[in-house]
Amino acid sequence: MPAENGQDIDWPKQLPAKLRIALWKRVDRRLQHGDVLMTDEHFQKLMEREFLRIVHVKPSPKISAAIMAMVIRVNEEHPNQVRSSRMGV
Repeated sequence: MPAENGQDIDWPKQLPAKLRIALWKRVDRRLQHGDVLMTDEHFQKLMEREFLRIVHVKPSPKISAAIMAMVIRVNEEHPNQVRSSRMGV
């Protein structure tokens, strides 16, 4: 049975460290410029757009799932850091 919240997806293998860092930097930049990302799905959509800009290829369903798993994990592990940025606190 798959784990909840995408925990069964090995996103670190699907998304190399340099790519993950680049994606989160771009998300942070957007948050600093006033974008509002309230849900994991908002984060995922933004990261998929940024993935396309970085890699010049639309993310496959497997990559999209890896992005969502990463977003869920990071937002769960660092809720105050991410939520304070996205809430303007």
